[in-house]
Amino acid sequence: MKQRITVTVDSDSYQLLKAYDVNISGLVSTT
Repeated sequence: MKQRITVTVDSDSYQLLKAYDVNISGLVSTT
């Protein structure tokens, strides 16, 4: 099940998640 979910995630969503992650990291760094 878990593997299937990971596979269904398209590159667009993945990139969005990555960008979101970077944004959070940046916010945490500045605080």
